[in-house]
Amino acid sequence: MPTTMAKRIVAECATVQGDHGPCYETAVPALYPSMNMSQLFDVVRNIRTLDPSYQFCHVLAHKLGERAIASHPEDGSLRDYYARALYESGQVTEAVAALESIEEIDPDWPNLHLRMASWLIEAGRIDEAVPILQSAVAHGSAPDRAATMIFT
Repeated sequence: MPTTMAKRIVAECATVQGDHGPCYETAVPALYPSMNMSQLFDVVRNIRTLDPSYQFCHVLAHKLGERAIASHPEDGSLRDYYARALYESGQVTEAVAALESIEEIDPDWPNLHLRMASWLIEAGRIDEAVPILQSAVAHGSAPDRAATMIFT
């Protein structure tokens, strides 16, 4: 099914003059919720195979994430996908906020605080990461792991 949908989308977008990216970034999110996130990413992979000029855009990941979260606000895994897309596009503050929203619905989400802190440290925001690492330790993460993150 993802291959068939990708072929259909590539054919439709081929009629658009210029960059096909915006066309893909409208067509793929329209497939949700009839296809799950894994299937949608398979569609994107197939589009990239069929049209090598298309480089997966984080705009598409944002649109998919926003649409999925609106449909299923209590699903932590969708929020996790969305947080990763934000992080990969360099939006660390927004990515951390998306992870924080997971904590509101599932405070025991695996490695939540460690990931938040890791992203902040990579962005050079160590002062913000320290209290989050303290929270990670309070939630059961190994203190040595938290300390290693700060000092390496």
